[in-house]
Amino acid sequence: MSVPQDEASRNKRTAKRILAIGLPVVLLVGTGVGYAYWTGAGAGSGTATAAGSITDAGLSAAVSGLVPGGTVTVPVTVSNPNATTSISLTSVTPGVITSSLSGCTSALSGAAASWTAPATVPVVVAPSGSAAFGTLSVSMANSPSTNQDACKNAVFTVALSAS
Repeated sequence: MSVPQDEASRNKRTAKRILAIGLPVVLLVGTGVGYAYWTGAGAGSGTATAAGSITDAGLSAAVSGLVPGGTVTVPVTVSNPNATTSISLTSVTPGVITSSLSGCTSALSGAAASWTAPATVPVVVAPSGSAAFGTLSVSMANSPSTNQDACKNAVFTVALSAS
């Protein structure tokens, strides 16, 4: 019966030796791997190609019937010329007001435009689609010191930019 006890004792000693030698080796290797992971450096490059170009949206507001001292409010329409990409707009900024008649330019010095946002923004316009995008109010000052007759029957254009 002493043989199995000897064998059991030897197995315990062997297990202790394996643990005493193996554990520090595992810890040392693990520490080295962790150190390499956190201190390693690298470099590289990559490229990306766009699926296609995106064309700017078209904004329009037909302004007619404007008279000195009056205001005309018209709907703004945004058109999406892109065949596969939706666009999303949140605001419009009115710019310079011009006239189709050259003699009307000086009479426009007191003209102004303001944009009123739609109830819900952003407005998302489907590919190749169009949507209403608020309203544009255009006013023309009544200037008695300037002859505004040159503006009769003129078509007014307001430069619009959107974001």
